Amino acid sequence: MNIGDKVWTTPHSSKKPFECKQPAGNSVFLSTATKAVIVGEGKSWGNWVVELVTGDRFEVNQDQLVRQPEVGMGCSAGYGSDDYPYFVTGVAHSGKSFIMQTGDHGVNKKIWPEQDYDCTPNTEGSMYKVNLTKRGWTVEGSKKTVYVGVARFYQDPHF
Repeated sequence: MNIGDKVWTTPHSSKKPFECKQPAGNSVFLSTATKAVIVGEGKSWGNWVVELVTGDRFEVNQDQLVRQPEVGMGCSAGYGSDDYPYFVTGVAHSGKSFIMQTGDHGVNKKIWPEQDYDCTPNTEGSMYKVNLTKRGWTVEGSKKTVYVGVARFYQDPHF
């Protein structure tokens, strides 16, 4: 993630809200996903300072942030230890769900087991609905996690 990225804060727990520390030191607890923008690096390693639409700023651990998808943006879904490329084809008005379509990958540009593939959209690929959950982005009807921001193809060389 980088400064300027649009993100959702996610609690990662169905039981309790998570704590966000304001620069002044006070804490606020968020219990639902909230839109934000990364505005700086946090004081602790792995933390970012985010600004909510209300203008409030908080320091949040990177594990509690997921990127907001945009049409055309790449994303990846893991199956076992492999990753497969997808591309965002539509985003719900609420921003809490989107449609992704399978992508294609070219020839490996490295010598196996190193891997570097160019991934491109496939207009004939299968489509899947992805929802924002407390665990981040997941494919509807499954527990498959989707990582928004990069379309990646990777095959674990150990299998």
